[in-house]
Amino acid sequence: MKKILLNSVLIAFMISCTAEAAGVKCENESNRIKIIASTEPNTKVNILVGKSGTDLNITENIFEMMQVTSDENGNILYDFTFPTSRYGKSTYGLYDVILKPEGKEMQKGELAFATDSEIGDCLSAMKETGADFSAIFAGSSEYRIQLKAMGCLMDEYDKSANKSLIVSMFTDEFDASCDSEKTKQIFNNIIAIQKIADKETAKNALNEFSPAFEDKKYDEFDEKRQEWLAEHLLDYLPYQSVSVYEERYALLNSLYSVSTSKFDKFTDNLKKYEQVLGITNNSAYKSYLALSESNRIKANERLAVIMKNAPAGTVDKLCNNINAAISGLTNSSNNSGSGGGGGGGSIGTSVGGFAVVTGETGGVTPENNADKKSDEFTDLEDVKWAKEAIETLREKGIVSGKEKGIFAPNDSLTREEFVTMTVRAIGLQTKGENAYFDDVSEGDWCYPYVSAAFNNKIINGISETSFGKGKNITRQDMAVIVHRAAKGRVSLFYGREMVDFADANNISEYAKAAIEELYKTGAVNGSDDGYFYPLNTATRAEAAIIIYKLFAK
Repeated sequence: MKKILLNSVLIAFMISCTAEAAGVKCENESNRIKIIASTEPNTKVNILVGKSGTDLNITENIFEMMQVTSDENGNILYDFTFPTSRYGKSTYGLYDVILKPEGKEMQKGELAFATDSEIGDCLSAMKETGADFSAIFAGSSEYRIQLKAMGCLMDEYDKSANKSLIVSMFTDEFDASCDSEKTKQIFNNIIAIQKIADKETAKNALNEFSPAFEDKKYDEFDEKRQEWLAEHLLDYLPYQSVSVYEERYALLNSLYSVSTSKFDKFTDNLKKYEQVLGITNNSAYKSYLALSESNRIKANERLAVIMKNAPAGTVDKLCNNINAAISGLTNSSNNSGSGGGGGGGSIGTSVGGFAVVTGETGGVTPENNADKKSDEFTDLEDVKWAKEAIETLREKGIVSGKEKGIFAPNDSLTREEFVTMTVRAIGLQTKGENAYFDDVSEGDWCYPYVSAAFNNKIINGISETSFGKGKNITRQDMAVIVHRAAKGRVSLFYGREMVDFADANNISEYAKAAIEELYKTGAVNGSDDGYFYPLNTATRAEAAIIIYKLFAK
C-alpha cells in the first residue's frame, strides 16, 4: 500500500466529522499494531489514530496519520509500531482509530494499548488464588485497558445479561498456564457462545469459535453443512461450559457425517462415530449390526432415502431412522458375496446407490409375464452374490432357464436376450411395433422385444441396418442399454464417487457417461483388480444383477 502523510486541512476535516463505530478492527502483538478494515477496491483511505477523549487538533494527541490504498478486494491492512512512551509519558490507554475512504462514510474503531509488562501485571492478578474475575472484568477495573489490549471483547461483556455465567465459565477454563493469547481465546469463545440466540448469531459464534472436527474448522466446511450446523446448534441451548459446547459441536458433526454418508459408507461411519453418538448399546443400532450383509445393504438404501434431504439432528432421530430402515429385515444368513464371473469384473455385486421405479411403465405387463415363470433354479450355488436377483427376476417372469431348473448363470447371453430382459423389466408393450434391421425378421422370437426397444430409443443397433442378433453382448453395451431404459423410468440415487478404471481408455466414448452414472448408483462395478473390462462378454448372472438393481428390486 502506498503511504502518504496527511495534510493539516484533511486532519481537521476528519476530526470534525462524526465517525461510525463499525468495520474497523485493531490487533496488538506487543507494540506492533494492525488496523484491519474494508471498503471499495483500490480506494484511497485516510487513517488517523488519536488519544481518546482528547482534542485531536493538538498534535501531541495524534499518534499516526497515513493514507493507504485498499487492495483489489477492498481490504485494508495497515500495520505500524506504537511507541511505549511519548514526551516522557507512558502511552498506556485508549485510542480512536478513524478511517475515511474517499467518497465513503467515515469508519471508527478503538485501539487499546498496553505494554507487555502491563499485560503481565493483569495476568498475574488473574492467576492469584481466589481472584475476583467479576471485579477484574468490571468497567471500572484497573485492568480494563490491558484486557482490551489482549483482544478480549470487553464491550460485548458489558452488553451481556449473563455476566455471572461468563465469569463462572471463564473461571473453569482459566489456569496458571494461560498467556495473553490463550486468555483472549477463552474469554472471546465464551462471549461467542453466550451470544447464540438465533441462526445468525449461531453462525457468528461458529466462525469465532469452532473446535476442529477432523482437522477442519467451521468455515472450511461446505455451505450446506455450515447452514445445517448453525441451525441445529440452537437445538442444544444453553451452553453452560465450553466443554459442553465442544462436545455438542462434535456430536452435531458426527450426526451430519453419518446422515450424509454414501451408501457403501453408512456402516463404516456408524461404527466410526458410535462412541461420540453414544449408540453402542442402542437396540436399533445393535439390530442393524446383526443384519446379514445383503439386508444391511437394503437398510443402507433406506437410510439414504430417509436422510437424503433431512440429516438427523439428534441421536434419537438417527436411531429412529435406523429402526425404520431395518423394519421387516431379518437376520438372514444369506449374505451376498462379491463374485464376478464372465471373464472379469462384476456387475452390481455391491451397492453404492440405488434406483426407484417411477411412473406407470415400471414392472412386467401381463402379456410379457405369461408363461414366463419356471421352477426354482438349482445351479446358483457358485453365484450366491446374484442368487436373490435371479430368483426375483424368475418370479416376476423377466428371466427363464435354459431348461427346467437350469439358469446357467455363467454362460454368455446374446444382445437379443438382454434386450428382451430389459423390455420385460420395464413393462414395454410389444404389440404393433416394427423393427427395421436387416438381421431381425418378424418370424424371430425376439422381434417384438427388439422392435419395442428400438421404437422407445433404448437401442440403436451395431449399425444403421444391423441389430447384431446372435452376437454376445458386451459389458459396456449392456450398461448403455439399461441406462437408456432407466431414463424417465427410475430415479437414480448416487451413493459413491466415480473411480478411474485401469482400462478406462478401452471404454468407448458412447458408453462412458452410462458406465459412470451406473457405477455411482452401484448398479455396475469393476473387478477387484481395478478393471472394468468393457469389451468382455457379459454373463447371464451379471445381466440379472443389473436388471434387478435398476428395475426389479
